[in-house]
Amino acid sequence: MFGDSAYGKQSEKRAARQLGIYDGILDKGTKKPKLSHKQKKLNQKKSGIFCKVEYPFGYMKEKLGYRVAGAKNLMRNSLRFDMNGIIYNMMRADVLLR
Repeated sequence: MFGDSAYGKQSEKRAARQLGIYDGILDKGTKKPKLSHKQKKLNQKKSGIFCKVEYPFGYMKEKLGYRVAGAKNLMRNSLRFDMNGIIYNMMRADVLLR
């Protein structure tokens, strides 16, 4: 489970750990309780994975215009998302094979 610090409620992080799910949500620092050196290092490690996962979604949003799942039903939204994923993979394969 990965996400930036906006998703990092302590109760959610604790529940994920109890279920055996890896907690990849970044820690958030504030004015008074600043992040410790250990937390900063962990955030760097987690964000390295997080950014690679976020890239395809950014591509779909910017290049393919998939900003909102605005179809009338879940099946159409799912199909549109799957097709955008296929298009992204084809574009990525083209770049990697050159």
